[in-house]
Amino acid sequence: MPSIEKWRRCRSDLNERPVSNECECSLSIRQWTAHDEMIVAMHQKATSHAFICNTLVDMRRLFLVIGLAGVFVLGLTAQDRDPDRAVKGAGLPQGWNVRPDRGTADQIKLAITGDVYHFAMGPAGTFYRSDWTKSGNYQFSARLTQTKAPTHPISYGLMIGGSDLAGANQTYSYFLVRNQGEYYIANREGDKRPTAVVTWTANPAIVKEGADGRQTNTLGIRVQGDDVIFTVNGTEVTKLTKSKLHTDGMYGFRIGHNLDVDVDQVKK
Repeated sequence: MPSIEKWRRCRSDLNERPVSNECECSLSIRQWTAHDEMIVAMHQKATSHAFICNTLVDMRRLFLVIGLAGVFVLGLTAQDRDPDRAVKGAGLPQGWNVRPDRGTADQIKLAITGDVYHFAMGPAGTFYRSDWTKSGNYQFSARLTQTKAPTHPISYGLMIGGSDLAGANQTYSYFLVRNQGEYYIANREGDKRPTAVVTWTANPAIVKEGADGRQTNTLGIRVQGDDVIFTVNGTEVTKLTKSKLHTDGMYGFRIGHNLDVDVDQVKK
């Protein structure tokens, strides 16, 4: 009995190139032989192999798409996920300056009512005055209140040792807290990323954010001889040697992006 034979070739080197969709076909007419069962079995095996190869390619493509999606999500910065907001009535009182982390000072608002400083932030920024300077032994403290809950932990606090804050060679140190009840101390030099002196550290002296989104803490920095003492609500949280920090120069405030913070009871 005549028969038609069809042969299909499939590549299995998946790491080198995609599997070809091309087939090699041959037609022959011959009489049924005793080897027909073997021929049919071989044809079935080849077909099964082709199916497995194509399935593996489809899976590899699926994993590639998933992997690229993961890289895209991980590649998003905090700014991409929580962009700087627009602040109405932005501006600064006379004598005050701010160095924003990005954007311009027109995206930030500082208003002073009596002895209360009201900060409304777009980008994060460092606030200073040219006549607020200290050197040698001194103390600087203020009560800071986060008035609204942020969308993710964002920090705010005090800045000391500022120099060239409007230029390319800025230097300063800062002492921050955030809503989770942690503090952080770092140095800033030029356009480099800040260098942590004390990484985020929890301390029971720090009042955490309440259910209403508010958080109030009094932060203090005291420079005494070779020591710099950091306090929260009157409790020492750490003491560092002066050589690890910038202490002489301008002082002021460091407020994170998109925050609303009130500052009062400033002692300098």
